[in-house]
Amino acid sequence: MNESAQQVRLKTNLDTSLLKLIAMVSMFIDHFGDALFPDKIIFRICGRIAFPLFCYCMTVGLIYTRDIKRYLIRLAIFAVVSQPFWILCFNADDIMGNLFNLNIFFTLFMNLLTLWAFKEKKWWLVILDIITLSLINFDYGTEGIILMLI
Repeated sequence: MNESAQQVRLKTNLDTSLLKLIAMVSMFIDHFGDALFPDKIIFRICGRIAFPLFCYCMTVGLIYTRDIKRYLIRLAIFAVVSQPFWILCFNADDIMGNLFNLNIFFTLFMNLLTLWAFKEKKWWLVILDIITLSLINFDYGTEGIILMLI
């Protein structure tokens, strides 16, 4: 393989295991506080670091994945499987009304798809993803894409 055909690698430590752990703990604190102590803002503040960390880890994952389709499929499966639990935990009073109030993993799926499309210069898909995020109720919506692209 010639040098121009090789994938560009960043010259930094890209082991994201610790960052993923911090993001998961932060997300747990956020959800714990939201479910049990909704009036205590400190839990929500602690949880705000999770999404940017997940975005960074997914961006690194995009750079190093061998198969973007498998990566996206795994993320989509996790989003679909976790959706009923998310609705039951945070919107149990109106289950039917919240079926399309999508959890964060749908947002991460769309962000990864958009980032891949941006990287591959598939502008039609970038525009379609942005429109989809604008029309359907995703956590973070289009702001999530902006963060991912940054």
